[in-house]
Amino acid sequence: MGDFVDRLNKKLEPDVWTFIFFLIGSFVLAYIMMFGIDTKSSGSSYMLAVWSGIILIPAGILSLVSAMYSIQADAQEFVEAYKRDYPEEPEINLLESGYKKAHEYQNKAFKDALTAWLGLGVYIGLVELALLFDNLVVKNWSYLWAVLGICSIASFIGFVLTILSYLRKRSIEKALFAIQLKKSDKAEISIKI
Repeated sequence: MGDFVDRLNKKLEPDVWTFIFFLIGSFVLAYIMMFGIDTKSSGSSYMLAVWSGIILIPAGILSLVSAMYSIQADAQEFVEAYKRDYPEEPEINLLESGYKKAHEYQNKAFKDALTAWLGLGVYIGLVELALLFDNLVVKNWSYLWAVLGICSIASFIGFVLTILSYLRKRSIEKALFAIQLKKSDKAEISIKI
């Protein structure tokens, strides 16, 4: 099982260069945003919202990348790996162990996707509020729309991944519940579920 988890982690986790590329790229996005805004004429309270992009944009995009890799974990692959490692173990114990391990990965994918969706959405909302109340003076609309467009697309992808990872997580939780019922004396209830 250890070899399978190591191979899976290598397959699921992006390599260091991917993280470096997205980290530098997201900081560049936050920095480009500063070129589009007139910092001297804008209100100080809303400038704080814009400067928060230096934290929220990289955190959101890196969480999105992590969620895209973690959501690919499949419960059946874990069960098969447990079957290879522990052939003498009862089938129900192998199913439970495999689904518990898959639940960890899906839970991580759900949290990362939710972080990306909320982080980027909050940032876009803060910038739009600043624009709505005229406390943010724009020097170059091209930079502003480019950054907000990229963040909006990434936020939408985070929203879709949040839904997908939640549905996968719930199906694994239902399967775990049925497995636990089957292990107990209430096997007829697990069949109905």
